[in-house]
Amino acid sequence: MDKILLAGLQFFGTHGCHPAEHDLGQMFVVDIELDADLQLAAHSDDLNDTVNYVEIYHKTKEIIEGPRAALLEHLAARIGDFALQDERVVAARVRIKKPHVAVGGVLDYLGVEIERKR
Repeated sequence: MDKILLAGLQFFGTHGCHPAEHDLGQMFVVDIELDADLQLAAHSDDLNDTVNYVEIYHKTKEIIEGPRAALLEHLAARIGDFALQDERVVAARVRIKKPHVAVGGVLDYLGVEIERKR
């Protein structure tokens, strides 16, 4: 299976369970991996024959910068569900990372990864 990759997308949002997250907001980093058969697009060189990753990017931006959610799981599922609306996508993996989390220790990020399949 072929893959479309969107890696390191960065958006500012106010998601979280704690009031400080709502008030201050923070950066979210999103990675998306879509499984799809890209053979037709590889031969035709036509955007209409593939998954338009610009649309995936803009929907991800809308979700992360949009209305507040408590859980990253909710945001990741919304992104994955949107990607699966394209019938060419057979699986979507979405990772959302919060690099600036007040947990009292050093870390690269905390986050979630979901996978949705047809």
